[in-house]
Amino acid sequence: MIYKEAIQKIELPHLPTIENLLSIAMSEFEARHYQEAATYFNRVLELDSEHWWSIFFKSVSQCRIAPLKSLPVLSLIESTKKSFAIAERCNTNEELLIIKDVFLKAFLMCLSSIVDRADLSKYMIFDSMDTFIIHTDNYVSCFLGYKYCLSIFIEIPHNNSDQVLIINKILFLLSEVTVHRKVSDGRFVGTPMNNRKYILAQFDAYKEKLLSLDRDATIPSVTYDNVETAGITKKYWWE
Repeated sequence: MIYKEAIQKIELPHLPTIENLLSIAMSEFEARHYQEAATYFNRVLELDSEHWWSIFFKSVSQCRIAPLKSLPVLSLIESTKKSFAIAERCNTNEELLIIKDVFLKAFLMCLSSIVDRADLSKYMIFDSMDTFIIHTDNYVSCFLGYKYCLSIFIEIPHNNSDQVLIINKILFLLSEVTVHRKVSDGRFVGTPMNNRKYILAQFDAYKEKLLSLDRDATIPSVTYDNVETAGITKKYWWE
């Protein structure tokens, strides 16, 4: 079932039902009251742990308000996988296409909000190496999110424009991750050499995909030179 009516808030009876709770949850979600929405989606899941709609939108709600250091997009990807696995068991192929279209819009808006919050370009100087790593890791997690979008939403008919949009986002993120940044102690920092090789390889692959869809597409620039990253002793989680 696709809950088109779910954005209409209704009055709860003494014993709340899934439909009542879901209606309130979607109303709160549409109002961008994400904490309240997550609470009501969770109440739905207390009644039905496999309510795939609530699994997805609870995760989207939490992603919108989670601290950047928690890398919220990773949890969103896993919850979306779980939601779709359940939805595939109880919906027709035609219904799944509609579900994917609805979920795609919510997923992309969530990714955009994380990119805005983790905006690497708004800092002339990062106050610490940890801050730089948190913001960079969120850009890369969003890259993984957009990559996941391509893998599950590719079946939507006539979605070349969506593919172009997503690949443009991917190229922007990968381009930004290659830029050298400055921290407050005067050092210029960037991604370690092995990670940079992976990023550049991904950039080249998605650049070719974009040009196959739009030969006139504008391709962002990347920084190929490595930079010293003194102080980074751990591998990035996505390496």
